[in-house]
Parts: sequence; structure tokens; C-alpha cells
Amino acid sequence: MSNETEPTDNQNNFWSCQVWQRRGKLFTWRRGILAAVVGLAAAFLIPRTGNEQALVSDLAATALTFASISFGACLTGAVLALTVPSKDQREYWSQSGLSDSPFSHFSDLMFVFTWSSMSQLAVVGAGLGLYISEAPPAPIAGQHVYLALRIFLGILGAVSVNAFLQLTAVVKTISQMAVVGSKPGSGVDNGG
Repeated sequence: MSNETEPTDNQNNFWSCQVWQRRGKLFTWRRGILAAVVGLAAAFLIPRTGNEQALVSDLAATALTFASISFGACLTGAVLALTVPSKDQREYWSQSGLSDSPFSHFSDLMFVFTWSSMSQLAVVGAGLGLYISEAPPAPIAGQHVYLALRIFLGILGAVSVNAFLQLTAVVKTISQMAVVGSKPGSGVDNGG
């Protein structure tokens, strides 16, 4: 097999093995309904406000700020997971897991940070789409701009809900790592 196909194989492996097998935990009905309701509310209610252009611009800027801070938290969590625990602890986590899961604890830990990072990138994409739909680079008919604006408001609302929920998972995971690291005999190097 050539080196050119390996990244594609690894990428397909991530989607088919890591994401698809965790789909029951990632895509719940409750989360999906909440995201859809927020997305529809954003798409239909925000364009009815008085100063729509300023509000849309502020929403896009806020979304990009939130996503950048959250993305930083995801990267910090991944770095902590790779560097703070001792080698023995990382090896133990990579060999242990839940009895009903094909994944190790370490795989689950790294997946939380990876998937959360991807959720934050979805917010960036929706925020950029909102900016572009607000002020398109070329003259476009008014009804198309209005439709694009509603679509991106809906997408931004929906992915923001998911990104916020993923950020709470990241914060919870980092705090759990801190608790495990503070217990005596945890195998985490505390610098002393």
C-alpha cells in the first residue's frame, strides 16, 4: 500500500470506527431536538429583530470568539491527557476500558477532545457563512441573501448548541483528570 492512501485510510478509520461506533452517545434525540429548536428559532426570530445587520454581525463575532476559546480548551485538554499522566498511567488507560465498549479509556479521553475540537470548527464554519451571507462578495438578489442569512442563522444556532454541550464535556473531562491526578497512587506525576 502506498503512503498516499494511508491518511485516507486513517481518516476513514476515524469516521467508521471512532465516530460511527460512538454515534449513540454523540447523537441523542434530546440533543438533536434541542439543536433543531434553537436553530429554527434563530432562523425565524432573529431576522425579525429591528437592527438585523448589527445583530447578525455581533452573533457571528460572538460565535467565532466562543469557538476559538473552546477550541483552545480542547487542545489544552488533549495536551494535558498526553503529558500530565505518567507513562504507566497512560499505558494502563490505553489497556483498560468499559466492559461494554470496544474502546479503551485513553481512546475515549482523546476522542472527547478531538470531537469537541471538530464541533468548535463547525461553529467557525457557520460563523463565517453568516458573515458572508450578511455581506456577500458579489451582488446577489435580495431574496437569496435573506434566505442564505436564515439558513446560516439556523446552522449557527444548531451547531452552537452542540458545541456548547461538547465544551461542557471537555470541562468535565479535564476536571475528572485533575481528580484522578490528585489521588495518591494514581500514577500521575505531580512534579514532586
